[in-house]
Amino acid sequence: MNHLRHEGDYDRFDAIEDEARQRIADEKQDWQDSYYGRLAEVREIVLRETYGDKLEAPKPEDIRPAPDRQTLDVKADQRIRADHHKRLTAIRQDELDQYEDLRDVIRKRDRLKGFAKAEFTQAQKRSGPSRS
Repeated sequence: MNHLRHEGDYDRFDAIEDEARQRIADEKQDWQDSYYGRLAEVREIVLRETYGDKLEAPKPEDIRPAPDRQTLDVKADQRIRADHHKRLTAIRQDELDQYEDLRDVIRKRDRLKGFAKAEFTQAQKRSGPSRS
């Protein structure tokens, strides 16, 4: 059933869609533009999380060798992609929430319209015969 009956409803629907599309495009562009910078930052975080307690202390003899750069890059890349996916999911969820809000406003308006029509019909029935 199409609840978009007024031009304002269509305009709001289109605005929600356009905003979400733009936010997704911006997120994808930002992800591409800052990927290597983020990779370096997250690589350092992974290294600190894995070997943080050993980075500040003198090197004992039985310490594990530091992971190779490829292993760090794989772990960092996984985190970066997961964060990117979370941001895209949040944008889509926000879009859905806005559509639901629009739907609720339209339903409320339709209920009020139906209530007013019912009240008018009841008033006509009570008023008795017309003067004509």
